Amino acid sequence: MPSMRRSGFGVPMLVAGVLASTIASGAGADIDLTGHFVGTISPQGYACQVDMTQTNGTLAFSGTCAAAGVTAVSFLGNGNVDVHTGTWTATVSVPGFCSGGMVTGQTDGYAFSGAGSGLCNESGSFSFSRCGNGVADPGEDAACERAVALGTSAGCCGTRCSLEPVGTSCAPPPANSPDAACWQAGGGVCSGAAAACDPVSPQPDGTACPADECMIGRCAHGVCVQSPADGTACPAPACQTGTCSNGACLASPSPDGAPCDSTDLCSVGAGCHGGQCVPDAPRCPAGSTCCTRCIVTPIAELAVVCSFVTCCPPGFACASEGANTSCVPAGSTTTTTLSPGTSSCDGIARLPGAGCILGHVASAPLCDGEAPARFEVTIRSRFRSALRLVERATSTQGPRRERMLERVRARLKSARRRTARAMRRRRPAARLSAACGATIQDLIADAERRIGTR
Repeated sequence: MPSMRRSGFGVPMLVAGVLASTIASGAGADIDLTGHFVGTISPQGYACQVDMTQTNGTLAFSGTCAAAGVTAVSFLGNGNVDVHTGTWTATVSVPGFCSGGMVTGQTDGYAFSGAGSGLCNESGSFSFSRCGNGVADPGEDAACERAVALGTSAGCCGTRCSLEPVGTSCAPPPANSPDAACWQAGGGVCSGAAAACDPVSPQPDGTACPADECMIGRCAHGVCVQSPADGTACPAPACQTGTCSNGACLASPSPDGAPCDSTDLCSVGAGCHGGQCVPDAPRCPAGSTCCTRCIVTPIAELAVVCSFVTCCPPGFACASEGANTSCVPAGSTTTTTLSPGTSSCDGIARLPGAGCILGHVASAPLCDGEAPARFEVTIRSRFRSALRLVERATSTQGPRRERMLERVRARLKSARRRTARAMRRRRPAARLSAACGATIQDLIADAERRIGTR
C-alpha cells in the first residue's frame, strides 16, 4: 500500500478502532474505555498510542501512529460501545487529510482488537492493550509494566503485564538486546519476582556487554548493567576535546594551535584558537573571487556537499550553468533558479504549498550554485527544519498546530536575517549576490503568506 507507507494515513483509522475496543472493561461489569492504550496496526507495522474518553456508551478519542521513515500522523474519532458485550464501532479522521474511516472491534476491558477500512483508501487490523502504556493498571505488576513500556527485558511478563509463575520456562533476550551478550547457549527460567528472564547458563559476572556512549556495560546475573565510564574520551566537535563525566560527554577547548579541518572552502590551512577552527589564509589572491559549487546528494536527507572550484581574477565573477561553474566578466547575467513566478508550487495553496516551496529550497542548489557554500549549508538547514515542522503541523490542529506554525515562522525569520547579512558581507567570496538574495527573500515571503492563511 504505497500511499499509506508515504503518509501513514491508514494508521489513525485502524488505531481508532483499536482504541475503542481496547478500552472496554471485563465481563461481569460495565465496560469502561477511558484510559491510555498502546498497540500496532497490521500489515503496515505502525506503532500507535491513543487516549480514550467514555461517557456512558459514547466514545471520543485521539492518538498518533508512526513507523520508521514515516512522519507521525495524528487522528481523531468518536463512536459507541456496548458496555455489556464490549462490541464497539467508531469513525475516525486524519485532520487536514481525510475522514470517514470506519472501525469495529471487540474488547474485554483490558485489550482490544478489530479492523478498519475507508480512511485514506487504507484498511487493516489492529491490536491494542493497556500493558506498556506507562501506568500500572489494576492487576498489573509494576516491574512488568515498566519493562514493557521501556522496551527492556520482559520475558517473564504475560500479555496483561503480570508476572509468570516461578519456574516458568522463558526465551533468551533478542539478539540485538544488550542482555543477549550476558547469556550462554540455552533458555531461561522465571524467578516469579522479576520481569527479566533468568538464564540457565549466564555469562560470568563482569563480562563486557554493549553500552551507551560514556557508559560501561558489565554482566550481572545475566543482565547487562551500565555504569558511567568517567575519564574516557568521547567524540567532540572540531577544536574540542570530549571527556566522559557522570555518563555524559563534556567538551572542552583543544590547545591553541592544534590542527583542524576548516569548513571554509575559500581558505587554506587552519588551526584551533579559543576552541574554534580558524582558517590560516585565503585560498585566492587578494582582489580575486573564490568560486565554490554545491550539489545535493540522495543520502542523509538530501545532504549538501560543497567543493572549491576556481579563483576568478579581478573584474570577473563566478557563474554557474548546469553542472559547470566558470568565471565571467563582472556584471554578466547568471542563472538564478527557484523564481517564485515559475515555481511549480504556485498552484498549491496554504500549508501544502508552503511545504512545496520549502522542499524545493531545501533540495535544489540555491541560485544555481551561486550562493556561498557556508551560507547555502546554513540556510538550507533552516528550510529543512521549517519543512519538518510544516509536515507535522499539517497533521495536527488547534493550539498544538499553531505552536508548530509559530516555530516555522521563527525559522523563516531567522533565514531572512541570515540572507540579509550574507548580502552585506565584505569579503566577495562570502557575499550573497543581490539577485540571489532577492530570490530567497521572495521565496521566504511566499512561504510566510501561505503559512499565514488559516
